[in-house]
Amino acid sequence: MSLWKQRANGREPTQAQRLFRRLVREWLWVGLILLPLTALLSLSHGLALNNLFYDNLRRFTPLPVDPRILLVTIDDYSLQQLGRWPWPRALHGQLLDRLTDAKVKGVLFDVILSEPGSTVENDTQLAAALCRSGTVFLPVLREGVARYGQDLEEIPPVSVLRHCARGLGHINAQADADGTVRSVYLREGPQQAPRAQLTWLLYQLTEADPLSSLMPGPATAQISRGWLRANPVRIAFIDKAAGFPSVPYVSVLRGEVPAELLRDRLILVGSTAPGLGDRYVTPQSGSQGTTPGVEIQANLLNGLLQHRSIVALGQWPGMLWSMALTAALLGLLLWRPRHALWITLGCMGLALLGSVLMLRLGYWWSPVASLLGMLLAYLIWNWRRLSVILAYFGWELERLDNEPKVLPERRRGQTPVGDVLQGQIVALEQALSRTRDTRRFIADGLEYLPVATLISDPDGKILLANRNAREVFAHSLVGQPLIAQLAALGYPGLTEPAHYPRLEQLTALEFRDIQQRSLRMELAPLLPVDSDNAIGWLLSLTDLSVERDAEQQRGVLLRFLSHDLRAPHSAILAL
Repeated sequence: MSLWKQRANGREPTQAQRLFRRLVREWLWVGLILLPLTALLSLSHGLALNNLFYDNLRRFTPLPVDPRILLVTIDDYSLQQLGRWPWPRALHGQLLDRLTDAKVKGVLFDVILSEPGSTVENDTQLAAALCRSGTVFLPVLREGVARYGQDLEEIPPVSVLRHCARGLGHINAQADADGTVRSVYLREGPQQAPRAQLTWLLYQLTEADPLSSLMPGPATAQISRGWLRANPVRIAFIDKAAGFPSVPYVSVLRGEVPAELLRDRLILVGSTAPGLGDRYVTPQSGSQGTTPGVEIQANLLNGLLQHRSIVALGQWPGMLWSMALTAALLGLLLWRPRHALWITLGCMGLALLGSVLMLRLGYWWSPVASLLGMLLAYLIWNWRRLSVILAYFGWELERLDNEPKVLPERRRGQTPVGDVLQGQIVALEQALSRTRDTRRFIADGLEYLPVATLISDPDGKILLANRNAREVFAHSLVGQPLIAQLAALGYPGLTEPAHYPRLEQLTALEFRDIQQRSLRMELAPLLPVDSDNAIGWLLSLTDLSVERDAEQQRGVLLRFLSHDLRAPHSAILAL
């Protein structure tokens, strides 16, 4: 009931209602603060927890290895067989000829060829092998540091090689704030002529559907020092226990690998030997060490082939989803305060489940902002509820302390100074002790009343019965229906159980019970302090059998006396 309705009915709101309304108002203010804070956290992609949750939730969406991928690795065995790096580029030409003869689908040659080789003949032989193959993609580099007053530039392979390559693409990886590589840009380069990522070029060889050739990720360009980056995607790494199939470089070069194993494969040539080539810290580095660049390209290609590249959810959808989950928790806590902990855990679990499901669909939404918002909501909610409860307890204890004392007050314990909670605990102990003493006093007084007395709840179930009542009914009464007990005792008018009246409809009268005792029944409601609705009933049965027997004997005596007095008088009149 609203406040103005209560006042119109002449009833002021109780202290508990005022405290609850204040809690609701405060909770609305908390919501107005928490929701913008959640939105701000969701826009802070640099939070370390975002990467931590991504690395752990990604384990629930394992990605199998596509059978079309094969690595040709420049490993320790190949270095032992072919000598120190760099090798003559004529060897690379021979390797490409082997792959061409095996009719591979395409080759990603992750070897830096930005400077001329040891001899012109070696470069010419490699260029001829590139032209004969027609399916080899070469990498370009980005300048590490921009020259003074100039923008960043790219470093392509030497001209004799890049003219024969099927395509040129960058192989740059994007490290997060913690130094771990989790994503790449599928399009980056000088602002005037950006290039596609090298793995994307190889992936396009396998797709005949033009719709599948659309780059995933937002196409909004980011430009810094003249370098453009667009279409960011997260790398869907395979499971740590799995691995890409690979063969040594020297084994392919010597023809030791069957052509059937190479046919129609997507070949990635790169270095995996320690200390040779580019290596990065990835989410798998905790158990496997740094990851070679060619394996990063393989993971990216594997995700593209299975259409499982992970794209970060847009800022606005992610922010709205985080705010919606936090707002739902705010409403549920106010609606179901008893189950605050389980509701909070359930909403947190829903946020984590939603993030995992989005990962399966190829989108990344960080649940960190909503989880932090929910945790703050739960902590603030419990703090404010505890404050309101303590305030209410303090008010009620003070009001109880001002009530007239039925019994002499016990000696109070010393109230601690400075600790409100401990002080209220001491006051509550005192109030409970007083209540127990009062209850014992009332119970003892009821037990030894000279009249049979029963107390029932509003529905007529007997709660208390003194010893005289137990003697009248001759059995235990607690928990029994009062109307049925009166009917069994012989109260008039209670013959049909289906038509028993309500307690308030019983009238005070005197009746003879089944043992021919004269009982006087009286009924009175027990009313609370602030209401006219009965919270129980007090019934008394007064045994008037002795008085009624005495009255009967007195009547007989009077009749005898009147007869003896009338007999002489009648004789005199007759005479």
